[in-house]
Amino acid sequence: MSLNSINSFISVIAPQYATDPRLNDLIEIAKLNTSIKCFGGVNSQKYMYAVSLRVCHDLAMEMVSGSTGDGTDSGSGTGGEISEEKEGKLSRKFQQNSDNSLTMGFDYLNNTIYGKKLIELIRGSCILPITRLVD
Repeated sequence: MSLNSINSFISVIAPQYATDPRLNDLIEIAKLNTSIKCFGGVNSQKYMYAVSLRVCHDLAMEMVSGSTGDGTDSGSGTGGEISEEKEGKLSRKFQQNSDNSLTMGFDYLNNTIYGKKLIELIRGSCILPITRLVD
């Protein structure tokens, strides 16, 4: 298979999402949040990979949150690693990433493997603004 479309990237990196009936609409939404300039143009493989990672991340977050994609949610939308879980009277705590130097500005993406790969791609492809802290 040649990686010449966003759908082909999704089929390779997350085949479980490739048959989602909303896939083309989710791709269009992900394109709105992905910089064409940063990733080298609409037809570049980096751009297609970035969009596909964003789509897979969003679908994975739906699984975590219990969202059905139809506007009704059965979950809280919380993500991250589970740090504590009880069974009696059901309780669950999610760990927040404490290493802000690695995820600054990318907390939402840091909740899935696809989001983490997208962070790596952004850091390797885009010039990000640097904020200086003044004492």
